[in-house]
Amino acid sequence: MATPALPFLEHLLTDARDLAALARQDGTAAVDSCPGWDVNRLAGHVGRVHRMATASVALRLDAPPSAEQSPRAPSDPAEVSDWLDEGVEALAAVLRSPLAGLSDNA
Repeated sequence: MATPALPFLEHLLTDARDLAALARQDGTAAVDSCPGWDVNRLAGHVGRVHRMATASVALRLDAPPSAEQSPRAPSDPAEVSDWLDEGVEALAAVLRSPLAGLSDNA
């Protein structure tokens, strides 16, 4: 559960979990706001962004890792939703950690 200083974490987790559930339900559905993309591609992209953010915070990087340094989503569409879930959980964990520099007093 998110601490009072980190209410955005619940939104982050909920939105990612909803996207993962949609990918499980129909990953080939079109994403109207991203012409040419389907739900699996969007879920893979979001999962990659989560991993880049996780690395940035955990490693205290001055800039996010390059796209070449960031892991790509699994090529098997059946694995994308779990990959998204795992990535957002890792991001939430690092944001909750003292390493992130966020606290209940923020």
